[in-house]
Amino acid sequence: VVAVAEAVVAAALSAVGLVSYRAVLRSYKKSRLETGAYAKNVVLIGQPSAVAWIADHFRQSVPANRFQLAGWLSLNSTAESASHTAMATDERQRDPNLPCLGVVEDLPQLLINSPLHEVIAVQSSADRDWLKRVIEDCDYFRVCLRIVPEALLVGTLRDLKLIFHSEPLRLPEVVLVP
Repeated sequence: VVAVAEAVVAAALSAVGLVSYRAVLRSYKKSRLETGAYAKNVVLIGQPSAVAWIADHFRQSVPANRFQLAGWLSLNSTAESASHTAMATDERQRDPNLPCLGVVEDLPQLLINSPLHEVIAVQSSADRDWLKRVIEDCDYFRVCLRIVPEALLVGTLRDLKLIFHSEPLRLPEVVLVP
């Protein structure tokens, strides 16, 4: 009888210990998630007006503890990049913390030297020669690429929230995951 009682007590203590351990671990992970410790760093590629629109969309619709904007890459050469950087800063007076990290040709170097988890490329109808290279770079470095057609960014942010309510970024996108 004593052996059975000891076995029951040992089983109960083991169960309590396991439940307590899992509860502590779950609350620790939840607090880290809420503070953004596991947030994915995202870089944007596109024209300054499209980047400003996406940055505004991130600020209003995307949880900051899941995705953080690291910066953006211009589509133009370095000679034209300074003027577009200034233009993008003027358009985005509300978000001056989004730095221009360079031009699209700098993406491989950024993926090597920076902790970037995803790339969002906004494809315009005018210039698309750069997109093939971005797809190849993201595939080579095994980074998730989201391609958003600029023509679909015509609605309001409210419309996107209604249409893409279950998606984490709430964007009309094509996702290429390596």
